[in-house]
Amino acid sequence: MSDRIDRLTAPLPQGAVPAAGRESFAAGPVHVILNPTAAGGRAKRLESRILAGLTDRFGPDYTLCVTERAGHASASASAAVAAGTALVVAVGGDGTVHEILNGLLRAQPIVAARCELGIVNCGTGSGLADSLGLPDALDGQLDLLTLPYSVAIDVGHVAYRDASGRAAQRWFASECQVGIGSVVTACVHPTSKRFGGRLAFGAATLRSVFRHRASALSVSYNGTGATTLPLLGLAIGNGHICAGGMRLTPGARLDDGVFDVLTIHDMGIPTRLVNFPRIYAGSHVQSPRFAVHRTGQLTIAAEPPVSVSADGECLGFTPCRISLLPAALRIRSGRPHGS
Repeated sequence: MSDRIDRLTAPLPQGAVPAAGRESFAAGPVHVILNPTAAGGRAKRLESRILAGLTDRFGPDYTLCVTERAGHASASASAAVAAGTALVVAVGGDGTVHEILNGLLRAQPIVAARCELGIVNCGTGSGLADSLGLPDALDGQLDLLTLPYSVAIDVGHVAYRDASGRAAQRWFASECQVGIGSVVTACVHPTSKRFGGRLAFGAATLRSVFRHRASALSVSYNGTGATTLPLLGLAIGNGHICAGGMRLTPGARLDDGVFDVLTIHDMGIPTRLVNFPRIYAGSHVQSPRFAVHRTGQLTIAAEPPVSVSADGECLGFTPCRISLLPAALRIRSGRPHGS
């Protein structure tokens, strides 16, 4: 028994998994990447139950990487897709999926297209899982991994400046935030993640409502002339739900080939407080203090620079260029909103 556990919990070695087709869930190897720190350790507490559920459905012949550091999930995903893995399963939240996505696309998107992504959601941020319509029950999510179909979703790409001012880039699955949304991401306290995404991100958002000041942001859509306005920020939505259950871009779809970009105009504290609860229903977009643009590409600049985040991960600063790659990732779990 101990030998089998050692084998299952060992990180995927380069070249250890044979190539396979994608005809069904049983057609190729499965690699699981589990982030034990997701949701303040919730994934770790569920680890034995998840492993038992995977073994029930796939047998013992899957590989498992339990991440130990930042970047570990990305490296493991890169090795898995290079070795011919047919299905990579992310166990965690939006941040875990974000790392794995970047590992899958690190070489070339055409290589990543040979591999599908499955999701077992147990993180603080569950924006992608919610946009996909995954069931809340763990067993229901595990069952979806065994279905012999997948769905293609769009993927976002953001080029930005890191804290040292150097050029950097990331792929993202759910959303990208510039300004107040990125500040909220930075304000989420690690201990609050134990109480769930709605409380963790809601509390951080409420703090930012009182503290955040507008910046002069220059925004250009699809290479057109830039417009400069005093804005609290922008939310670039690929999916219609982001972390904590907020519907910042309620009309966004994961498979429509464009972003829904929410422009958040400056407003006084009372107006901010009125609109705060509305972001959970998506009714805030009816206010003239918000505007929605649909585009496949935009650039954002500010002086001084403002912060940028994606999929609940703090990245860096403006200037940034955000673009969309249609149907770049196949998801084994769930279906896009509206399909």
